[in-house]
Amino acid sequence: MFATDTNITHFSVDIFDTLVFRLTKTPVDVFVGMEADPEVKRIIDNFTDYRVHGESLARRMAATDGREETSLDEIYECLSLLARCSEEDARVLKAKEIAAEKRAIKLSVFGREFLDHIKKTGARYVVTSDMYLPRDVIDDILENVGITGYEKLFLSSETQKSKHHGTAYDLVVDHFKVAPTEIMHIGDNWYPDVRMAELRGFRTHHLTPSNSLMHRVKRAKDNTFAYYGGHALSQAFIARFLEEECYKRATADVTELSEEKYFEAIGATILAPFVTAFSIWLAENASKHGVQKMAFLARDGQFMQKVFDLLHPEWETSYVAASRRLTTLPFTLLRPEVVKNFLHTTLENSETISEFFVKLRVAESIKAHMQSLGFDPDAKLDRRSRKKFLHGLSENSGPLLRAFGAEREAVVAYYEREFPEGQKSGLVDLGWRGSLQAAIEECLNGKRDIVGFYAGTSWDAIDILERRGFPHEAFTCMNGMGSYQAEMTGRYRDILEFFFSADHGSVYSVVKENDEYTWLKFDVSEAEHSAMQRARYIQNGAFKAIEDLTEKLSYDDIKVLTQGYDASDAWQFMQTPSRHDAHRFSSVRVFSGIGDEIGESLTMIGEKNSHQRNLKRSRWPEAYAATLGKLTRARVNYVRKKKKLSKV
Repeated sequence: MFATDTNITHFSVDIFDTLVFRLTKTPVDVFVGMEADPEVKRIIDNFTDYRVHGESLARRMAATDGREETSLDEIYECLSLLARCSEEDARVLKAKEIAAEKRAIKLSVFGREFLDHIKKTGARYVVTSDMYLPRDVIDDILENVGITGYEKLFLSSETQKSKHHGTAYDLVVDHFKVAPTEIMHIGDNWYPDVRMAELRGFRTHHLTPSNSLMHRVKRAKDNTFAYYGGHALSQAFIARFLEEECYKRATADVTELSEEKYFEAIGATILAPFVTAFSIWLAENASKHGVQKMAFLARDGQFMQKVFDLLHPEWETSYVAASRRLTTLPFTLLRPEVVKNFLHTTLENSETISEFFVKLRVAESIKAHMQSLGFDPDAKLDRRSRKKFLHGLSENSGPLLRAFGAEREAVVAYYEREFPEGQKSGLVDLGWRGSLQAAIEECLNGKRDIVGFYAGTSWDAIDILERRGFPHEAFTCMNGMGSYQAEMTGRYRDILEFFFSADHGSVYSVVKENDEYTWLKFDVSEAEHSAMQRARYIQNGAFKAIEDLTEKLSYDDIKVLTQGYDASDAWQFMQTPSRHDAHRFSSVRVFSGIGDEIGESLTMIGEKNSHQRNLKRSRWPEAYAATLGKLTRARVNYVRKKKKLSKV
């Protein structure tokens, strides 16, 4: 625009969705976000409906009086009548709306470009807006976002001259005292900003605001549902992404994005609000428990710590080595459930007993001991021999414990340092069973004051943590309670674990060298490295979004946005992925445990099995179903109905 119109020296420019944008999908969503405020809930139910109807009534009354604009005071007078609330309560609601507007409004990309152009060229400009907000509020908004240098502010609520009727443009001409053809008006609304300005002889530039880009892509089911989060926090991240990442491309179409940019978009719109809300919840609940230090467990805690440190630099945090291998083999008596949940997976991925021992980094004495019992370390394993070997290993846990004596001492000393005596520590993990917290508590013989904090816990946590008296809290789903959130600890936890993947292999031991501990980690296969790289793209997108939002909003403002956040937007994305989302995630693989170098497809898309088998094995069946045609899905559901399975 500026390059081709360098002769323009007089500008009239709109404010909302032009110079500034809101951290919401629509202006009405500012009111929706207010409904999470306890004070608003106390005064009125369904605030958004009353607020919209109050404005509609106020505008009709203004039109009846022959006025072109209403005011915020008149809107709340009408709301007070409709909702039958007191004048004092109406004043409280009005003040909260003004605060919410100021919090949500930020300088747009166009706004930055326009102000740079004015600074470079010395062109003159006025601000022209049809708006019911009072002048002092608009002045504060413009000052807060750094909009200065305008010669005049023409506000319809003050002048009773509007762009919609064309009369506001007469004020602009009177101010500049030049012909209308020498003035360019810039705005986002076609009728008042283009049509009416052109009828007055102005040159115009119709701006496409970022919040309209998502409505200009192909059908969501063929593109993405990542832009459709409804909670105020999700909307803030989505609006930021559309403005900062999509505005210059003039499209929000994810099908045009590279793999890296696509996964960054998912991080910015899906993971960012989830981990932000979790971090703020974590700080609040840790403070309630009197926690003095936060220990984020490897590996899921790596990205959690990074975000927590960004939002809460005043907290002392550490990234602590933890894995089933680290806390199990040196301490366990190989109870049947341990064999089933841990060693079985590793043995299944081993061709021989020797390979099994190598993968677990088991002491040579155990290899020799098991060989003396008749187990050939180099013989090919089958189902029967694997079962026999695990049984023999369980019966010889004594020698196993003795072989791990030195490692056990190192692990205990390490955890004694990470969880200091006399200090209450917070142990942070993604979830789900709480087995790592229980294992660390047992390593320390229950002599440390530890509180576990989880994104979610499953029913198993009742037995593993609750019955043993290990205190813990969960963010969205506690011990399987909250049925509408149960998916988190069920079918969708593999997706979350992928989102929070660390950039290193699992830790199998710690070694002390010169008063410092070195982590010994398993090597990462090429397939797992590829999965980690995709997770890194998601995390990079999320962190960039959070970092940017902290520059736009204060911590207290972000905290307000998290009110009422329950992760339902993330679950909605996982429950109803688009066809394109499903295909993008088809390359993601998940890994079952130590020794699994190949992994399994997260979605099972493209696997050469029947649809029924793929749906059964898929860790994200909704994504697999999203790729099926209507006829194929009908056939699949017919078979599933006969088997008394749910529809997909």
